[in-house]
Amino acid sequence: MMFETSFFDEKRKEPYSKLAFEQAKHQQLLQQSRFETLPTAEEFLRCVSEQYQDASVTRKVLKRLQWGVLPMLFYTDFDNTFFHPDRIKEARLLKHVLDLSRIGLVNVTGRRQLDLTHREIPKPDILIQGAGTEILIQKRHERKLVYIPDEEYASRMREHWDRSRVIRFLMDAAYESGDLGSITLPEQTSEFEIVAYFSGSEAAKNIFIDRLEKNVDPALNVRFESWESTKKSDSFYIALIPSQGGKVNSIQYLAEKLNVGHGIVAGDGSNDIEMLLKSGFPAILTGMAQPNAAATINQVAIDQWGKIKELPNGKFVFIGDQTSDYDQGARGLIHALQDGFLNPGAAKDFVYALQRLKKKRENK
Repeated sequence: MMFETSFFDEKRKEPYSKLAFEQAKHQQLLQQSRFETLPTAEEFLRCVSEQYQDASVTRKVLKRLQWGVLPMLFYTDFDNTFFHPDRIKEARLLKHVLDLSRIGLVNVTGRRQLDLTHREIPKPDILIQGAGTEILIQKRHERKLVYIPDEEYASRMREHWDRSRVIRFLMDAAYESGDLGSITLPEQTSEFEIVAYFSGSEAAKNIFIDRLEKNVDPALNVRFESWESTKKSDSFYIALIPSQGGKVNSIQYLAEKLNVGHGIVAGDGSNDIEMLLKSGFPAILTGMAQPNAAATINQVAIDQWGKIKELPNGKFVFIGDQTSDYDQGARGLIHALQDGFLNPGAAKDFVYALQRLKKKRENK
C-alpha cells in the first residue's frame, strides 16, 4: 500500500497546505471544549463517568493529554466504511494507526449483533450497535478484552419503551399499506430495535414512513430509521427504535460521558446522513458511498475546495471520489484523516504514525 503524507505535500494547492490554518483551528477546537487549557489526568478523570474510568478509550485520552495534544474520537460506520471483506488489511492498518495516535475508535453500526469474536475484525474501543440503541465499552478483564454494556444508556432506552406495542403498531400499518409494497414483519432482533424488510420503490417506502410518522401515538416514544438493502434493488430496511436512540444521539451521549469534544464521523449510506450532518463533528463520506447519500451531502454543501466541502453548520466534510480506489473503504478514511483542513486536531499525529509504520516496514 502506498502512504501519502498529503498535508505536507508542497505541490498541494492552497489552502490545504497552510499550517497556520491547522494551528488556528486546533486552538478553536480547544476553546470549544470544556477546558480553557488541556486538563491534567486527574482533572479529566474527575469529569468521566465511573463506568468509563478503566476503559481502553479512557487510556487513550489520558495518553494524548500526557503528550499535550487534544483528545479525539473517531466515529465510523462499520460495513463498507470501516470494514469490507475484500479490504481487511486496510481496516487493520487504520486501526493500527489510530492506536499509535491514541485516537479512540468507535464503530457505529445498524447491525443488531456485530460478532466481535471474529479474528479478522479489528476491535473497536467502543461499539455502538442496533442503530444507536446499545453501547458496548471495551475493557480488559483477566488479560482478555471484553465488552461491557453501558447500563446508563440502556436505562435511557428503556424509558417509555414498550416493544410489544410498537410491533403491533407496525403490523397494523403494514396491513393498511399493502398497496405500497411487500413488508416482511420483524422477527426477534434486539430489545430496543425492531427491523422490517420493505420491498418496493424508494418513493413507496417514503410514503409508508410518512404514514407511520403521521399515525404514530407520541406515547409510543418511537422514531424511524431506514436504509437501502445492499443485496437487492428496490429493497429497504425500516427500523423502529426509541426516540432517544439513533446514531447522532449515541455519539453526542458518548462525547459528553467521556468529556471529549473533538471527533470525526464517517459513513457511506443513507442511514449515516443524519450522523454526518448533525453530529456536530467534521465528517467523511467514503468513495463507496451510496448514490443518494452522496447526492444529499453535495446538495447541502455551501462551499468546497476539491474533496473538502463546507456544511451549513460550519463543519467540513471530506467526500471521497467514487471512481478512485484510493478513496474506498478504510483506505479512503486513512486518506481523509491525513488532511489538516478536515482533521486539524490530529492530522500531524496521523501522518507521523503512518511514516513510522512505513519506516518500520522498510527496515524489515
